[in-house]
Amino acid sequence: MEIHVRSLDPNAADEVALVAARMRETIVEVLGKARGGSLYDAAFLESRVREHLDRDDAAVLLGLLGTTIVSHVILRVEDEAGLFGTLYVAPDARRLGVAGALVGAGEAWMRERRLSRARTYTHPANAPLHALFGGRGYVLSPISPDFVKLERPLGAS
Repeated sequence: MEIHVRSLDPNAADEVALVAARMRETIVEVLGKARGGSLYDAAFLESRVREHLDRDDAAVLLGLLGTTIVSHVILRVEDEAGLFGTLYVAPDARRLGVAGALVGAGEAWMRERRLSRARTYTHPANAPLHALFGGRGYVLSPISPDFVKLERPLGAS
């Protein structure tokens, strides 16, 4: 099945709610249910999604298999670099190239804004994200016991 990437429709409340719910799933998956499940409520997460939709320097992209939304990535400009915020792929859609398609689309979005670097932050134990970004040339730098940064220059292409 072909992978499609498109922007989240800001008028589609169901899409906003889906991205917010999956933001929570990402947190739980990385930090565990006990710690991650209690950090943010649905209303807060939906407001975070909407904040990105209301900014000129941010975007929310969706990855679809056919007509089914199976993934998302939140992008924004931070300190003159492109930042990948939450990146989520539904478990049954993993290993199909969806995450790579989203990262590629995110990097293209960053290049359109003439940003020279791309980065993301994650937990040190998030091995799948380390592998995804590391495979694209991102360099991992420890920041604290709870965070690492993955960053690389964005060349033209």
